[in-house]
Amino acid sequence: MIDIRPILLFLLLILILFSSLVLTADNVIAVSSIRSDDLTAFDLTNVNRMMIIAPHPDDESLGSAGLIQAVRKNGGEVYVVVVTNGDGLSAGPTFSNYKLLPVSDDYIEYGRERQQETIKALSILGISEDKIFFLGYPDSSLQSIWSSPWIDSNLYGRFTHVSKSPYELTYNKKSIYQGVDLYHDLFQLLTDLQPDLVIVPHPEDTNSDHRAVSNFAQFTVADYESKNSTAIRVFGYLIHYPGYPVSEVTGNNSAILPPAALSNNGQKWLNYAIQADEFLLKKTAIKTYKTQQKLRSKYLNSFARTNEIFFELPEIQLPLLAFEQISDFELEQTNNITIYDSVKEGFQKITISGADLVSIQVGRLADKVCLIAETRGHLHKWISYRIFVKLSDGRTFEEKENLNPSLLPDRYFMSCFSLDEMGNPDVIGFSAETWRGSAMIDTTSWHFAILSHPD
Repeated sequence: MIDIRPILLFLLLILILFSSLVLTADNVIAVSSIRSDDLTAFDLTNVNRMMIIAPHPDDESLGSAGLIQAVRKNGGEVYVVVVTNGDGLSAGPTFSNYKLLPVSDDYIEYGRERQQETIKALSILGISEDKIFFLGYPDSSLQSIWSSPWIDSNLYGRFTHVSKSPYELTYNKKSIYQGVDLYHDLFQLLTDLQPDLVIVPHPEDTNSDHRAVSNFAQFTVADYESKNSTAIRVFGYLIHYPGYPVSEVTGNNSAILPPAALSNNGQKWLNYAIQADEFLLKKTAIKTYKTQQKLRSKYLNSFARTNEIFFELPEIQLPLLAFEQISDFELEQTNNITIYDSVKEGFQKITISGADLVSIQVGRLADKVCLIAETRGHLHKWISYRIFVKLSDGRTFEEKENLNPSLLPDRYFMSCFSLDEMGNPDVIGFSAETWRGSAMIDTTSWHFAILSHPD
């Protein structure tokens, strides 16, 4: 009889090794390869009206409490938009109010507590309650709102079990939990407040609510710019990423730096050096979020540092190009806009190079928008390649068949979308994904472009 124990032990060791490789990869991509001196200083000279968009209560203070104070010192106005009330944390009412078996009303009360913490924290930073806007959308469900049909999606709060905000402090009490309403609320706030600087979550934040808010915010800003012929600077702040902030164990005197995978060699990252008085107020504001201090105090307090960092999210303009003057492949080579994907190397992407996305490129050929995605290795027939375009009404167009025409190298896949068929939109969002069976392996961030139209 064969003793299978050595074989099982060998397989177990292999499994442990692979798990260690993935964990090591996550830690390595979080360790920054640059210094704070490599980052450009944040110039606040022409900032008159700043809007900060936070997915949850506390995100605005963790990511930008210093910047808030600096803009106010310079005479600028600051407005804070909080998209959810943080009522989707399963253990929240238990830790906060000792509810062993919390029901929906307990989660709503927990959300009210978090609203009040935000008001108190921002008052420490000099922001009055009339400049804080709570939208009341469901915590932990914003990615579903982004991905689902934007109308009649019938979404409910994870624990509150309601389809619209149950809170007295709600910006638009007529809004229900669907994409078109969230989009409209953000667009209306841009119209009313007219900011020249908007601070949003980083699009590569690993929290799904943060990514969804980044998408909605960038989309509405691009739409607002296209309709009003105005320019708004947009920057992203990072809260969630493996091992970030990487130097939390070294104390508050160390600088926050972008993770290596997102560092972009320091390009497009701006650094705000927090002054001593601003540091003390930021630290005090973070301590005000008592419901969260009970759960993750070390993590929250690690954001009280000597600096804050922000990533530039520039607008993409797609002018008209004459179709007859340029072929698809020439577009890919010379006239497109390339956006490089960050290095988020999980185990499958390390081993399947043909599923690891490294860039997405966009160009325009008269009445068509063409998207070309690049993978690290050759395309595989057992990998599904997908390209998406989203419109500001929430409609999403997807292509996943025959995406590698013979004129392209075999690590690229592409698709062209007819603007006429999509109703000649002023703005579009776009992304690419790779799948193996029913499992997604990699995705680019969503990016947004403004399209010019003939007069």
